[in-house]
Amino acid sequence: MQTVMFYTKLGCKNCDEAYRLLMDLTYDNPLKIDIIDVAHTHNHALKPKYENRIPVISIPHADTELQWPFNAAEVSAYLG
Repeated sequence: MQTVMFYTKLGCKNCDEAYRLLMDLTYDNPLKIDIIDVAHTHNHALKPKYENRIPVISIPHADTELQWPFNAAEVSAYLG
């Protein structure tokens, strides 16, 4: 099962839409989605990098990330 890192924060409408896209993709290809809230106090080091770019999807140990806006086809292509 492929792992996907999903960078988000509460109250982000684009993040909610992106999460629905990911969930729709899990029907055909099961994914382990690790949700990282960049606004959480434990993730303060991530806030400067992701706060203005969320939602962001990444594959662990990959050199690239997929940041909003994206659609289901783009996510599928990114995930390979």
